[in-house]
Amino acid sequence: MGTELVNLGASTKRTLEKVFSQIVLAPGENTWFIASDSESITGEPGILRDRFASINGAGRLFTPEALLSVYLPDRAATALKNYSEADLPAEFLINSDSRPLTHLYSLLLAAKQSGAPVARLVKHLVLAGPLAFLIPILVIVVLRVLYILKSAEQGRPSSFDSSFLIFSAGAVGIGAVIVLMYLYQTRFGSLYLYIGVVSSLFMAGLTAGAASVRHFLAEEKTNRIERLLLLVIFLHSLLFCAIAFWPGEQWSHVTFAIAFVLCGVCTGCYFPIAAGQLANSGFETGHAGSMLETADHIGAAAGGVVTSLALVPVLGAKMALLVSVMLILANLPAAVLKISRPEKALFSDTTALRFRSLGYILFGIGASVVLCSNLLTYAGARLRPSLPQYSAQALAGEFQIEQQSAAIGESARKVDYFRVFDANDRPTGYIFSSEDLTPEVRGFGGKINLAVYVDDPNGSLIGFHIIRSNETPAYLELLSEWCDSLIGRSLFQSKPFADIQAVTGATVSSEAIVSALQASGQIFVAEVLGRPAGPLAELPTHRAKYLPDTHAIYLISVFALALIVTYLGGFWSRLFVLCLSLGVGGIWLNAQYSSEQIVTILSWHTPAMAVTGAFLLLVGVPLLVIIFGNLYCGYICPFGAAQELIGYVLPGRFTPPISNESMRKGRFVKYVSLL
Repeated sequence: MGTELVNLGASTKRTLEKVFSQIVLAPGENTWFIASDSESITGEPGILRDRFASINGAGRLFTPEALLSVYLPDRAATALKNYSEADLPAEFLINSDSRPLTHLYSLLLAAKQSGAPVARLVKHLVLAGPLAFLIPILVIVVLRVLYILKSAEQGRPSSFDSSFLIFSAGAVGIGAVIVLMYLYQTRFGSLYLYIGVVSSLFMAGLTAGAASVRHFLAEEKTNRIERLLLLVIFLHSLLFCAIAFWPGEQWSHVTFAIAFVLCGVCTGCYFPIAAGQLANSGFETGHAGSMLETADHIGAAAGGVVTSLALVPVLGAKMALLVSVMLILANLPAAVLKISRPEKALFSDTTALRFRSLGYILFGIGASVVLCSNLLTYAGARLRPSLPQYSAQALAGEFQIEQQSAAIGESARKVDYFRVFDANDRPTGYIFSSEDLTPEVRGFGGKINLAVYVDDPNGSLIGFHIIRSNETPAYLELLSEWCDSLIGRSLFQSKPFADIQAVTGATVSSEAIVSALQASGQIFVAEVLGRPAGPLAELPTHRAKYLPDTHAIYLISVFALALIVTYLGGFWSRLFVLCLSLGVGGIWLNAQYSSEQIVTILSWHTPAMAVTGAFLLLVGVPLLVIIFGNLYCGYICPFGAAQELIGYVLPGRFTPPISNESMRKGRFVKYVSLL
C-alpha cells in the first residue's frame, strides 16, 4: 500500500471517527469503511455469516459461508496498522469543509500516478503551513520599502506599485472566486447548474466597483487616490476575513450572491486607482493600459493556479483567504509612503537605477528561495524518521529487527529503536539513533545523527554509521580507520572512550562522533532500558575547550593585524598582511571563506560553539564585516590577496583601465552568480 493511499485511508478513518462511534473496515481491491453509532455493527466473519443466514431467502443470492472469505480480520488489522503509521501528523488527517483534505489527497495521487516529483513538496507545504506562502510576500514588502527609501531621486513615480497593485488584485480576485465556488459546492453540491450566474455576479461587481471609483476620482487630487486605495484595501481585507470566519451552516444562496458581488466590487476598485496613479505620473494612456492589462492577466493566471492547486488543497479555504489578505495588504507600505513622504516616490530613469532594481529583484528571489527551502526542509524533517528501517537493517545484516518505542524524559518524548534477533529468535542487541537521545551534539557542519548498534546486555559497540550530517566529506574520510578503533567499547559504561584521542585535521568531527556515541549510549541504557548507568562522563579530548585550534589562532591574529594596518599602517604593512593571508591562510591552512560557509549559513546549520576555525569563519567573518566594513575581502581573503599581489607584479600593458560605468554594470554579475 503506497504512502498516498495510506494517508487517504488514515484521513477517511480519522474523519469518520469524529462523527461515528463504531467503524468497520472491509479491505479489498476497493476498501470500504462502514460507520454507525450502533453497537451491533461488526466485522467478525462468523457473526456476519450467521446474521446473513438468518435472512429468509438470502442463501439463494449468496452463500453465507462465502462471507468468511469476504471479511478477513487479518487483512483488516494489517490495513488499520498501515493507517496508524501515516506519515502526516494527526491534525492533518481530519477532513472538513474548511480544510478539504480530499483535494489534497487527489493532488497527491495524481502526482504519484503521473510520476511528477511534487508529492513530497506538497506534503512539506502542508507541514510548513501558510508561512511558506507568506515569506515571498513579506520579502517583496521589505525590499520595496528599502528601495523607495534608499533610491529616491528627483524624477517621476515608478510604475511598479501600480502594476503590482493590479497583479495582486487579479490574483486575489480569481482566488476569491475559486474559494467561494468551493464553499458553494460544499454547501449545496450544485455549482455546475449556476456557474454562469456566479461568473455574472462577480463580473457585475467588477463593473460596479470600477464605475464607482472612477466617478469618485473625477476631481484630480493626488492624495485622494492614495487615501482611497487605503480605504479599499481595508474594506477588501475585512470582506475576506468575514467570508473566512462566516459559519458554514449560515451560508445561503443570497449570502453567496452577496459575497460574489462584493468580491467583484472590491477587485474592480483597484483598476481606476492604478490608472489614476499612472496618469498622474505622466504615463501615456495606451502604455498605461497595456501595463495594467498585462499585470491583471498574469496575476489572474497565477492566482488561479496557486489557489486551486496549492492554497485550497494544502491550507484550506479559510487560510487561503487569509493569505490573500496578506497579498492585498502588501500594497499598504508604498501607499503610506506616498502620502507621508511623497518626495520618496520619485525616481530617475537611469541605467544605474535599472541595475539597482535588478539587484533588488535578484536578491529578493534568492532570499525567498533560501527562506522557503529551509522552512520546507525543517517541516519535512517531521516526515523523515531519525532512524530509518533500512539503516537499522544495514547494521543488523542478516539478523531480524523489530521496531520498539519508549517514552523518555519528563516530557515523555517518544523514541523509536530496533531490537535485534539472531537466527534462533533470541534477542542479541539494540539499534538506536543518537539524534533522538543527544540532539545537542554538533560537528564541524552542524548536527550529526548516528545509527548505533550495541549488543545486549553489555552494550558493546558492534557498529555504527552516519545517517545524516553536514560534515565535509574530506574530514570524514580521515576518520575511516579511527572509527574502527571505537568498535568493541561498552557504551553502557561511564567512560568508554577515555583513551581515545581526536583526529588531527578532523578534530571537531571526531569529537562529535565520540560525544554522540558516549552520551546516547548512557542515556539509552538508563532511560530506555531502565538499567543503572554511571554518571555521564565529560568528553575526552586532547585539548581544553577554551583553547583555540590552529585555524582559530591564525584567524584571530590576522583579524587583529588587519585592524591595526587599516587604522595605523601604510603600504608595506598592508603588503605584509596580504602575503601572510596568501601564504598561511590560503596555501598552508586553506582557511578561507568559501561557498562551503555560504551553504552552511543558508541551510541554517552551525558548527559547535567553540574557539575553532570553523566557528570563526562561519560566524566571525560576517560579524567582522558588519562591524568594520569589508575588512575580510580587503585583507584576509587569500583569493583577494592573490589578485592584488598579482596586480603589483604584472606590467601595466596587461592591466588596462576599466571605466566606472563598466565597473557599475559588472557589480551585478555577483548577484547572478550567487543565485
